[in-house]
Amino acid sequence: MRCQVVGWRVYKDSRRVDLIPLKPGMRCTIGKLSDNTIVMDHNSVSRQHALIREDKHGQWKIEDLGSAHGTILNGKNIVEHRQHSLRN
Repeated sequence: MRCQVVGWRVYKDSRRVDLIPLKPGMRCTIGKLSDNTIVMDHNSVSRQHALIREDKHGQWKIEDLGSAHGTILNGKNIVEHRQHSLRN
């Protein structure tokens, strides 16, 4: 039986510094405020920046929540308030 590990890789200066595991059904918010799942204190991060969640089909999605500086996925800015698929 194969086990799949889903996680969010965090990079700083092109070097991976962390791996945050994502669990089935989890809603993971990213932002500066302390009530976010992942708190990031950086000038480019908004108070409520982005949301990562698993949809009803088991696909992981990211959504920019209207952040001031946008969210980059695979080198491209994503459209805010729209779900974008996360892949390897």
